[in-house]
Amino acid sequence: MFEQIAGAFAGDPLVSRGGAKGFGSGALRVNGKIFARMSSKRELVVNICKGRVDEFVSRGQGEYFDPGRGRVMEEWLVIRSNSAARASLAGEACDFVKKAGNNGVLIPALGIQQGGLGINGGINALHAPHLP
Repeated sequence: MFEQIAGAFAGDPLVSRGGAKGFGSGALRVNGKIFARMSSKRELVVNICKGRVDEFVSRGQGEYFDPGRGRVMEEWLVIRSNSAARASLAGEACDFVKKAGNNGVLIPALGIQQGGLGINGGINALHAPHLP
């Protein structure tokens, strides 16, 4: 599953994989910041805004990520949804982290509904171009 999601970002020059040991080992990064990774329990974990994490948790489609010390990370979601939602959320996480690192500026994707893309169905369509 994670390999397919990582492969969807292969054409994005701002996205890299790996880097650090421990928490960031094997993670997907944009501009050097982690946006998606596999947990030690082999679950997909994504970095999205707290409000979206709260939505998924309240619907029973995910849970707050706890790295193991009883300290919940409120902007990190462990995904319990289907694979199409995982791919879409990875794209959302990439955009969230890009926006956070770009002074909050990101052109929103048009005509894309959350959960509407398959693994190979053009996840990069979720990524808006960077502004100069």
